[in-house]
Amino acid sequence: KYRTPSVEAVESFVIFLYGVVGIFLESLSKWGEVWSAADLQRVSVSMLLFGGGLVSSISFVFSWF
Repeated sequence: KYRTPSVEAVESFVIFLYGVVGIFLESLSKWGEVWSAADLQRVSVSMLLFGGGLVSSISFVFSWF
């Protein structure tokens, strides 16, 4: 039986993807250069989005069982 994911599950996955893309693009833009404090701040926010989206997505996957 196929169940449609809830809006919250989709939102969690989008937040996870936003964090992944943010980390990737930030590291790509500063390839081989020294990072400033602002660069580290943007990466840390992206890591929080990545982690929060991942944990939330996992919780929705296991709540279906």
